[in-house]
Amino acid sequence: MKPQSAKHLLAALLLIATANTAVTASTESDFLPADTAIAVQMLKNQKADDCDMGKRIRETAEAFLNSPYKGGTLEGEPERLRINLREFDCTTFVETILALSETAARGDTTFVRFAENLAAIRYQNGESDKYAKRLHYFSLWIKQNAAQGRITEIIPQNGIARCETKEINFMSSHADLYPALKEKSRIAEIQKAEKELSTDTVCYIPKEKVPQLTSEEIRDGDIIAIVTDKKGLDITHVGIAAIQDGEPHLLHASSAAKRVILDPRTLYEYLMHYPSHRGIRILRATE
Repeated sequence: MKPQSAKHLLAALLLIATANTAVTASTESDFLPADTAIAVQMLKNQKADDCDMGKRIRETAEAFLNSPYKGGTLEGEPERLRINLREFDCTTFVETILALSETAARGDTTFVRFAENLAAIRYQNGESDKYAKRLHYFSLWIKQNAAQGRITEIIPQNGIARCETKEINFMSSHADLYPALKEKSRIAEIQKAEKELSTDTVCYIPKEKVPQLTSEEIRDGDIIAIVTDKKGLDITHVGIAAIQDGEPHLLHASSAAKRVILDPRTLYEYLMHYPSHRGIRILRATE
């Protein structure tokens, strides 16, 4: 699927979404009919043997360029798998692209299989009806999806990686920021996950070392997780690597730009712009 044709397709389907929202949206719905249409058409435009996974992920991501940024699309009661291919935050963007690419790579074009894959990516054991089972911390997201064989973490062996443990407790320490945590039992479950993460040794590439990464260590379609120095937090932003003129850039749902963009800055320039960004973790989808 060529990125330009995919962009035109997506634009047309988004017009359908806008037109149908007033008559199809429901407080009980997990998605709109337009989300089904977009997913199925995207899947049908790909072939199981069309390209390697990195190329597939980048091309799928580029099809959503300029899609609106919107936070909080997963929130609401009761907890359920919420699917939105019309607007994204950074995490839902990466999850959606990975689920579409994985489904297409297996030669499946059904919305049901895409939804199953998305649930398996987003929730612990795919349990999408439980808030505490959602992989809120991206380090836990990495841990589960790596254990399932969906991704492999790329850690350079030339000594530039830095490994450490960090106390993770942001959600339980700021429960007032999360409406779902008004239910006290959920806080205890979140704290259990935080305790697990706080004992894990995590390796990342410091941002000043990013220019030293080789073309084998960072490729098109790799998932980039940005490690933060903020207290109690592990990762604050995620996106997809896109190599331009030999340099990695970040293809991501940007809250600053209010849309999905291919950042004009190199990944190194982007990271250096934000003092709280410490470095990156690189995740590569399996074939």
